[in-house]
Amino acid sequence: MGYRQKIEIMNSSNTHFPYRTFEELQKLFPQSWILLLDPETQNDNPFKKNGLLVEQNRDKTKLIAVAQKLPKGSRFAFVFTGEVDIAKT
Repeated sequence: MGYRQKIEIMNSSNTHFPYRTFEELQKLFPQSWILLLDPETQNDNPFKKNGLLVEQNRDKTKLIAVAQKLPKGSRFAFVFTGEVDIAKT
């Protein structure tokens, strides 16, 4: 069974993964972590990604648990929609 088929089966429980741009994600989920499936990098900034919205949460560890349930070979990315203060890290 191929990767796409596994995603479709996973999606068959009436779960729909809408395609969202980074800008949409920022407006919908400020200061949140996002799990994207089939991410695409925007040309102007490699940290801005578009893709299929799987899950969002302010706690990244919860998204990691969701990502571990994705079919093997899935292309996914974690994106943070807020500002990051490099000086505090």
